Amino acid sequence: MQALKAGIIVLLILVSFIAVGMLIKSVGSNPWIGQPVPPSMRTPNKDPPTIEIQSPENTTYYKNEVLLNFTVTKPQSWVTTNVSCFITGVVYEIDAKEVVLFNWSDPTGNHTLPSPGLFSVPLQDLAEGQHALRINISAFSRFWTTPEFNFFYEDYPLNVSETIGFTVEGEPSPSPTLPEFTSTAFLILFVVTVLFAIGLRRQRIVKNGLFSQVRLRIICSLTPPT
Repeated sequence: MQALKAGIIVLLILVSFIAVGMLIKSVGSNPWIGQPVPPSMRTPNKDPPTIEIQSPENTTYYKNEVLLNFTVTKPQSWVTTNVSCFITGVVYEIDAKEVVLFNWSDPTGNHTLPSPGLFSVPLQDLAEGQHALRINISAFSRFWTTPEFNFFYEDYPLNVSETIGFTVEGEPSPSPTLPEFTSTAFLILFVVTVLFAIGLRRQRIVKNGLFSQVRLRIICSLTPPT
């Protein structure tokens, strides 16, 4: 029994040493620990990011011609305030399908979204009919809840979303195309044109000759004999 109590006491002492060491390490890496928190860091920033959808618009598109273009912009107050603000996720939903475009917890990706954040995604294989596209932004503002000692904080959600509707119809009708002419076709067309011009000229010559003969006969018939 005594050995069990001694073991528990030793374990508690080890845990206490580990906790003190972690606290010292935290204080060393964060100068705010144990210091009064500035008033500007005690309240959250309540300005959410903005979403501007360039396309699609509320109109009709052909299949495989729909392009999702949108911009995510952080408000200017995120720069001027002392409160830490973060965008943690950018997701779009269409036809009950969710696609993640940005996730700050992804160990293989970039943890900081530039401002403005530009996104361009082709929306392919959409069924004909109406569609609802929704863009969701996950963000938060971190503020400290212990004004005298910087130990505890909370995250104020700044989530925002935008929705756009559009229609998809079948493939566009093929445009009429002119027949292709080869060099042989051009040569045949040229020969036919020349022959037609020659025949037309001969016909005019024949008509002019007949007219001249008729006119000569009329003149002869009107002239009295000498």
